[in-house]
Amino acid sequence: MTGSVLRVNRRLLTILVPLTAMALASCSTLATDAVATVDGAEMSQADLDELLAVIPSASGTPSDPDDANDARQTISIWIQGQLISGTLERYGVDVPEAMTDEATQTLATQLPGFTELSDANREVLLAFVTGEAAIAQDPPPVTQELLDLYARGPAESGLICVSHILTADIATALDTKSRLDDGADFIEIATSESIDPGSGQAGGDLGCFEIEAFGTTFIPEFVDGALAAEVGQPTDPVESQFGAHIILVRTAEDSVDGLAALGWNPRLTVEDADITVASRYGTFDLAVGSVVPLG
Repeated sequence: MTGSVLRVNRRLLTILVPLTAMALASCSTLATDAVATVDGAEMSQADLDELLAVIPSASGTPSDPDDANDARQTISIWIQGQLISGTLERYGVDVPEAMTDEATQTLATQLPGFTELSDANREVLLAFVTGEAAIAQDPPPVTQELLDLYARGPAESGLICVSHILTADIATALDTKSRLDDGADFIEIATSESIDPGSGQAGGDLGCFEIEAFGTTFIPEFVDGALAAEVGQPTDPVESQFGAHIILVRTAEDSVDGLAALGWNPRLTVEDADITVASRYGTFDLAVGSVVPLG
């Protein structure tokens, strides 16, 4: 953790949420006096006002209680903190005391007034900051739910596990693909012949990724080739400046270890969550991970 821990963890507002239309059905506007609720946990107007006095605006200046954008950002952080808390509870993950202590010190330094917050508001900010790291340290076992989700394919699940064999040229790649079609073992060829030393030592395994992270991690030719692949079937050679790739999007059964390395999958928690927001502030849009105006 670093001194910029809160700013770093604001990226959770986009990576914690599913990119599926199905999940949007779990959100609605609120008919009570509460500002927002998540599975029964309630944010009151007093909670919002207290957090607005501590959490800066997106520009780094003090939040303006009368600014709707500042209010929506703060409500979004509160909702995300509740979702992370729910994920920790769901998977039985405890945040190490040392991590909590360090985060408390960091937040107290970054956010004057943090130590004076109510216990509930301090806890939601601490969950927001520490939850992802805690789960990464103590990843839950891969559940059948996660395997079933992955099996829907990258477009629907938002997850992809990939391997590749990198060859020096297209002629070598075509020969390799022919051997694979004849029954040669992908892992054995990747281990002995791939010119990518990193993945080659792992049988071609490049890991499992959220789709957004996958798209920014690899070159466009590779990303396009992987997303067009038939799951479980090596692709025809895909050329790039590094050589020619034969890409394998692995099946769920062949990706258990890689999916475990992701640590967790918030989609499973978020799709089940009952999230409501007072209409004066808008609605929580799971596709962007924040509260947005109505209409």
